[in-house]
Amino acid sequence: KDFIKRVIGLPGDRVQVKAGDGVYINGKRLHEPYLDEPPNYDWPPPHSPVASGDPHYVWPENGQDGSYYVIPQGHILVFGDNRNCSNDSHLWRDPLTGEARPALPLENVLGKSLVTFWPPGRLGRLTR
Repeated sequence: KDFIKRVIGLPGDRVQVKAGDGVYINGKRLHEPYLDEPPNYDWPPPHSPVASGDPHYVWPENGQDGSYYVIPQGHILVFGDNRNCSNDSHLWRDPLTGEARPALPLENVLGKSLVTFWPPGRLGRLTR
C-alpha cells in the first residue's frame, strides 16, 4: 500500500514524541506549524513489549520519562500531518510477529510529493 507522509527523521536521529507537546529530534522540539493539534500520544511508549527486542529503542534505566528511538542506517521515520489519526511509523508493526517496525527502508520510498490537495485552502505546488 502506498502512503504520502512527512519525513520526520533521518538515519541516526533520536526521535521522541511527547503527548500534548510535540516531536523532538535529537532533543530539540520540531517546529510544526502545519499541524492542527499536537500529538495525543507518547512515543515510543515506555517499555513497550512490542519493541523490547529492538536495540533502536532506548529507555532510561530508572524508568522515568525520556524514551526515544534511534533511526537505523538506511531508514527514515515518517509521520502523517493528521498525527493523531495517521497510520504511520509510530503504529507500524511486523505483520507476522506484531513487533514494532517504525523505520521505513529507503528502498521503499517511491518518490516525493509535488502538490498539496488537502486542506482545499492550501491546494497548490509544494515549493520545497
